[in-house]
Amino acid sequence: MTRVINGIRIEEHTDQLYIRFPFALKDLFRASFKTSKWDSSAKAWTVKATTANKNKVAAWSATAEGAAADAVTLEETPFAEADLAKLRRDVARARQDIAAQRERAAAARAESARLTALFIELRKEVEAVRSDAAAAADELHAARQPALALCDELGVGAAIRTLAWFARKSIVLKADKGEFYAACQKLDAAHAEILGRLELNVPGLKLLGDVSVNRLDRLRELLALYEDDVLRGIDAD
Repeated sequence: MTRVINGIRIEEHTDQLYIRFPFALKDLFRASFKTSKWDSSAKAWTVKATTANKNKVAAWSATAEGAAADAVTLEETPFAEADLAKLRRDVARARQDIAAQRERAAAARAESARLTALFIELRKEVEAVRSDAAAAADELHAARQPALALCDELGVGAAIRTLAWFARKSIVLKADKGEFYAACQKLDAAHAEILGRLELNVPGLKLLGDVSVNRLDRLRELLALYEDDVLRGIDAD
């Protein structure tokens, strides 16, 4: 059911009253109906459809016409000097806020420019480090090739495979000790040959060449380091 009182439209639904009225009455309505809610889809204020609320809305609507006229009159009243002074203060404060925001924005731009320049410099340093690392890798690769070729020539791989075979045992039998030490001597001789011919120190060869037949645990440790890459840790003498 819909009623209209003094231009105020009241729609009654099962559990809600929908009230529509001029904007000038909003504060007056909210003061009278503190639990009211705005329904944006219906574009109306709502209160529960209780008997008390129905009577209260009807009574409020009957007296609202004069209140609306008073509200319009108040809105049309010229500004007082105090109002103008307040407005001037508000404008001055707004200008100060804008100036402060501009200062912060300028500082942020300066910091952004500083960080950008720093990032560019750091990126150049990273590229230089990468270039140096690549050059060092190329130098190491070049140094390793002659050493690898000489290792093949001197039978280093066969000697290491022999020691690896012994490393899988718990002890070295007396009959096998000659073969064990022959492999060690070959590695020790290869270390001296590479050092003399290429001026490269291959520590893995020296360590494996000096290992004792009674220290198979030490042999296993060394093989874990050097079996797959006997040239690990090479350097110029």
